[in-house]
Amino acid sequence: MKHMKFYIAIASLSLFSACSLNNYSYRPTRNNQINKITPPVGMIYIPGGSVMIGQDSSDLKKVSLSAFFMDRTEISNIQYRQFANWVRDSIVVHLLNEKAFFKRSSKKDSTKSIDWVKLNTGILWKSRNPKIKQKIALLYTDEMKIDSRLLNYQFVTKNRAGIKKTESINIWPNELSWIDDFPNSQNEMMTKAYFTNPIFDNHPVVGISWKQARAYAHWRSKMVNRYTNKIINPQIIQLPIDLPTEAQWAYASQLNLSEKKKRKEPSSHNLNFKQGEGTYTDDGSTYTNHVMGYTPNGFGLYNMAGNVSEWTLDAYSEASKALIHDLNPVILYEAKDNDPLMMQRKVVKGGSWKDAASMTEPSIRTSETQNTGRSFIGFRCVMAAPDVIQVQQPLKQITTRKSKSNKLATK
Repeated sequence: MKHMKFYIAIASLSLFSACSLNNYSYRPTRNNQINKITPPVGMIYIPGGSVMIGQDSSDLKKVSLSAFFMDRTEISNIQYRQFANWVRDSIVVHLLNEKAFFKRSSKKDSTKSIDWVKLNTGILWKSRNPKIKQKIALLYTDEMKIDSRLLNYQFVTKNRAGIKKTESINIWPNELSWIDDFPNSQNEMMTKAYFTNPIFDNHPVVGISWKQARAYAHWRSKMVNRYTNKIINPQIIQLPIDLPTEAQWAYASQLNLSEKKKRKEPSSHNLNFKQGEGTYTDDGSTYTNHVMGYTPNGFGLYNMAGNVSEWTLDAYSEASKALIHDLNPVILYEAKDNDPLMMQRKVVKGGSWKDAASMTEPSIRTSETQNTGRSFIGFRCVMAAPDVIQVQQPLKQITTRKSKSNKLATK
């Protein structure tokens, strides 16, 4: 129902904008109109505006952004596991290859589309049926656990030139990132339990590469659009979900500054960061914390500083100021896996549980290569949104001098 309200709101805006502009004045609005838009589940409406981006006074550039929706929190382990489970179940269905599990396809379209409604009767991959177990045996390891190396998500992307590209991404997090990132630290418990143990369900997912984060966003877009297609005409709206641009992230985090004006240093009670050498626990957690564990910023977004750093859509460049536009800026580069590592870098924002307070400033930008998953990098998603427009009073009809003179002449 929440989704329905949102799409109806957009449809009404589309009809509204088709009205004559001659007799009315229009202006973009902010806080007083935000409540009229119902965001997608888990997201918050961020009205359009401007922000200064850059790391120091000599590198600043003012840019403007259209309105958008942004996830209230970082993507959690339990949210990402829904994606992993969907991929797992899809593979199982294709291995079984039962006609009953697929929708009827037209002669022109030979692709198989799973009928998920028919799969709600049971969990196939846990079936004790010998025939089913034999067909899906290759999915299991010797320990009778799902082999995460086989959980590949295949999807088609299209660049701005309209060229389609098929990608296949292994979507399982790098659970060894806790050891890889801190080789001389005892983090075996986090390696074994962090992603799969319910204790960490509502902690941010980590060990996710930039490519895996985008694969999740693609899957989430597909799930949202599948739902909305049943409610309204799909031609009205097909909004993709993706990672935020660096500018969107910086703009959404700028209200963190209003809190920092009240104190000289970030407080360990409202931010998850490294308080000093050997001091990690004063903020209530040694590693990550609950995705809603601290006070939200002025937009209502949680952990826009600290907890985990976050992927953005942008390719990393030291010369970004000279490259970006001042309206909805983004630097897109689809690096190949065999490109030099320097060309595979993506912008990372926010600072994390292992960083000092200075690294949590909204202006700080770091980078990581697109295929690397770290124990301190997570992500959240965004979706485009309409700028809210409010009708003001009708403009008074302007009477020209000529019309006045005509009236006088008739008298």
